[in-house]
Amino acid sequence: MTTIKEFAEEYAKEKTNPVRGFVLNSYLAFKAGAEFAQQWISVEEELPDNPDEVILVKDMGDNVYTAVWEHNAWYVVPFHTDVMIENVKYWRPIERK
Repeated sequence: MTTIKEFAEEYAKEKTNPVRGFVLNSYLAFKAGAEFAQQWISVEEELPDNPDEVILVKDMGDNVYTAVWEHNAWYVVPFHTDVMIENVKYWRPIERK
């Protein structure tokens, strides 16, 4: 998974303009990184790497839950042994570094 720092650095490289200078690019990179951190990741594109990591998930009805991804299923936290979440479309880390 791409980190905020990696995304912001790549964004700044792509948007570098010698006339406008570094300050504007720093602002744009920060703004892009903040927006990137708030994006939802499609389950069709990527699944979480760490099964113990507590994440946010959004189902087809736009309901948001805290959950874990274990044994190819989404489980509500803290009761992940009993309650499964179906029809999850998106997920994101609670804290993206």
